[in-house]
Amino acid sequence: MKEQRRHLSGQAFKIFQDATATVQYVTGEFYWKVAGGEQARAIDYVRAPEMLSLELSTTVPHEAYESFGSTRLAGPTHLKG
Repeated sequence: MKEQRRHLSGQAFKIFQDATATVQYVTGEFYWKVAGGEQARAIDYVRAPEMLSLELSTTVPHEAYESFGSTRLAGPTHLKG
């Protein structure tokens, strides 16, 4: 069953997307072990302008990553040259 809400610091985030991500091709250097065919359940929750992302590995038991992001932009930046 999908978890329709997730909470962070007392704030409720609503589910936005729930999908399975599959590694199709790997090239380059990674700081973790990765291989073609690996899968993860990728779930995004939103509370505009903020978002929580949860990735649950379907190939590595008990592996999960959670992150927080914001689309808030900082005020104007004045560069002195």
